[in-house]
Amino acid sequence: MSDANRNKQFGIMVILSLTALMWLAGWYMERIDYALIPPDGTLPIIGPIHVIMAELFPFVTQLLSFRVWRHLIPVAAGWWLSRQAGFDLVQALFDLPSRQSAKAFLQRAQSTENPPGPAVTLDRSNFAKDRLQRPLLRYGGPGYIKVNQGDVAWTERNGRFQRVLGAGRHLLERYEYVRGVLDLRLQERSRSGIPLVTRDGLELQTQVTVLYHIHRGEEVATERNPFPYDENAVRLAGYTESVLIDGHIDGWDTLPLRLTIEVLRDIIGRRTIDALLFRETARPLDDIHAQLERETRRQLRKHGIHLVNIHLGRLEIPDAVIQQRIERWQTYWQERQRRREMLGQAETLVRLEKARAEAKASAIERILNSMRAGQQTLGSGGAREMVALRLVDALERINRQSQPELQAKELSSRINRIREEIQEE
Repeated sequence: MSDANRNKQFGIMVILSLTALMWLAGWYMERIDYALIPPDGTLPIIGPIHVIMAELFPFVTQLLSFRVWRHLIPVAAGWWLSRQAGFDLVQALFDLPSRQSAKAFLQRAQSTENPPGPAVTLDRSNFAKDRLQRPLLRYGGPGYIKVNQGDVAWTERNGRFQRVLGAGRHLLERYEYVRGVLDLRLQERSRSGIPLVTRDGLELQTQVTVLYHIHRGEEVATERNPFPYDENAVRLAGYTESVLIDGHIDGWDTLPLRLTIEVLRDIIGRRTIDALLFRETARPLDDIHAQLERETRRQLRKHGIHLVNIHLGRLEIPDAVIQQRIERWQTYWQERQRRREMLGQAETLVRLEKARAEAKASAIERILNSMRAGQQTLGSGGAREMVALRLVDALERINRQSQPELQAKELSSRINRIREEIQEE
């Protein structure tokens, strides 16, 4: 027997004892005598049993007399009024819908081992509304609850996690209340028209479908347990809540789709439109889909959610973006053609300069050969040597200004040898 039941029984015994003492006090104060024994001691009925009954019956009759139990009317009225006042107080304190619900709440609170009342069935879709109307769901046990097949509930006590309850009938402990109910079945969420922006600032649209469920751990689905679950995963998923800008609170079931869209936007934002749509070696969405599933599955595992699959639709390009791409391609190819033309013109100029340099080099070579021949035929003479040296200097200046560096060095060495020969002569 628990301490609460022991205290309850002790309180009832004390109240009954005080009531009995007050009843006897009223009998003593009224001094009613219903004795059936005559004053002379003779009895109309002979026998010890009749004598005893004759002595007891007047006492019981005196206790049941109105003059005696009228002293208990204030006690009964006070007990009834205090009870009604207690119901009203409980109803006001706990914001209960009626006095009858307050009475049921007190009865359950006074009995912990076998609380009265039927088991409350947890309706996952209307749990928030039922919690406001049922004190057992709002303030906790003792009381019985029933979890439907395919659902799982988790409870709290004094604001702390208590335990996980699977399908079936369960007894809530004192002040233990249901925190929430989760769906163990396979979940599917989808959204179309998702806006995406590439690295080069172009907008795309696509559709995403996500399949997921609560992580099942090492358990395998069987006929007796078609929806296994991991208790730690239920705890993580149950406390996964996000407060949106409008104040609405989203639970674990909306997290996978929202997280998938965020990861997809990040992946698309790091790629250009050409890398997404115009790859030549492989399908452009294969690596995006694989990276999206890998990153989303890793993040959902932290919240006790197992990602089954992600279906990624084709990337849709608006007409304005297509026209923008056409104009950009035209500009690109026009610029490329212009560069090719400029490159061709540059190559032509290089060839002309090279031909011009080769012609100058050939002319210098002929002049040098003529100088050697003229030197041999003219003979010695200071005027001739001076003219030859000046002509050599002029040739060297022409060589430096018109020839490439390697050819200029080669001709300069030959011109220097001719100058030395002329000076020696």
